Amino acid sequence: MIDLIGSRDGEDVISWLKTFPNLELVSRDGSITYAHSIAEAHPKAIQISDRFHLFQNLTKYCTEFFKFVVKTNIKIPVKTLKEAPPINVNHLNIPSTEKIKIANGLMDNGYTFHQITKVLQMDTRTVKKVLSMSLNEQEEYLMSVRKISRENKMLQKEK
Repeated sequence: MIDLIGSRDGEDVISWLKTFPNLELVSRDGSITYAHSIAEAHPKAIQISDRFHLFQNLTKYCTEFFKFVVKTNIKIPVKTLKEAPPINVNHLNIPSTEKIKIANGLMDNGYTFHQITKVLQMDTRTVKKVLSMSLNEQEEYLMSVRKISRENKMLQKEK
């Protein structure tokens, strides 16, 4: 950037531009006055839009395009949340494998992670982790959990 013009008057702009005889490229806004003044003062200079006005125009044209292409009356189907089932789950009595089966069933029926964790009294991170796995991965995960639990119990017995 060399300088900014202090006036938007056409004659002032022309006289100011002529003080820079070697201008080849001029960045400007969308002003017609600037366009004519630049062409008058430096007919061979290339005029380009400044970045701000380029993005402003691009945004405006894209908005108009999408308003034309996309229907104005878009209906998004709302899936109503089901109430969590009245299952009385005591986390001490139901093994993890059963909880995961119940969680899979609830997820298939449209329940949210929050509802599932509340019903099963499990940590949200655990439920999300397990439900994001395939059924085979769930089996492997549960087997490793059982194995670790069994090893811990064996260590407790040995102590």
